[in-house]
Amino acid sequence: MAQETYDTLREFEEKIIDITCDNLEIITGQQIQIVIDHIEAYSESIPELLMPNDIRGTIEFSNDGYVPWTLYLPSELGGVLASTMLGEEPSMEFNTDEQIEPLQELFAQIMSPYLSELSSIEGEQVDASEINVVHSEELSEILKESIIVSYQVTVGPDQQFQMYKIVPDGIMAVLERDSGADQAADMESGTSGAMDAGPEPEMSDAQFQQFSSSGSNGNGANLDMLMDLEMPITIELGRTKLTIKNILKLGQGSIIELDKLSGDPVDVYINDRKFAEGEVVVVDENFGVRITEIVSPVEKIKSLQ
Repeated sequence: MAQETYDTLREFEEKIIDITCDNLEIITGQQIQIVIDHIEAYSESIPELLMPNDIRGTIEFSNDGYVPWTLYLPSELGGVLASTMLGEEPSMEFNTDEQIEPLQELFAQIMSPYLSELSSIEGEQVDASEINVVHSEELSEILKESIIVSYQVTVGPDQQFQMYKIVPDGIMAVLERDSGADQAADMESGTSGAMDAGPEPEMSDAQFQQFSSSGSNGNGANLDMLMDLEMPITIELGRTKLTIKNILKLGQGSIIELDKLSGDPVDVYINDRKFAEGEVVVVDENFGVRITEIVSPVEKIKSLQ
């Protein structure tokens, strides 16, 4: 495959890497840097290269014509990312029972900017229908019509890992079509500009009002403004569903059974997003809630979906 093709894919990847890093930093609380090492076509040596990466996330698309992509991580990187997502100290030990689900959310955040960019290119929504994460030493089948993108991932100040992504080479048709459209638009813009060019307008220096430098820092001022905003807090004791027939039977003294057991924590919502769990207390003559747990980053992400 021509080097120009790899350049097109690298350009596509570099559009997205910064957004991906920002997403991962938000949900892990760690400083994360991702750099593309190299891009290459499938070869017989690729399975051996990928073998040590025993965490694999397969992303399936709901759009026709899109073949699944696969991300390969070493378990040490998976352990570090998943443990920090759960609010724990970073650990390179991967716990399959507890950390597969956080990694599914993490892979969803990695894919989010890709889906957005592909949707922009295609002119229609491109969605992931399923993200399946497994922890296994058994290497999954790799299509020979694939391209391998290798990344260096740095977590915190000095923890470095390798990550790989396998994409079908059919994606290049989409990217090259987008590149061709951009070039055509640039040519049309240049031609139109040359034809429509008229006399140059007279220009003069703009005059700006001088502002005092004694004011407070802009970011601090903005933050102070936000501090006085009020947000609705809702305490949810539980939920249930009733048929219309049973709802019509309700009257004074009726009892509605909820989906929570006595003693279970109640949910605390801020602006309709779950923020914490707590227990009901009585303060003087009013009910209150004592916060017992702030929801994990994983739960916060789920509440946004």
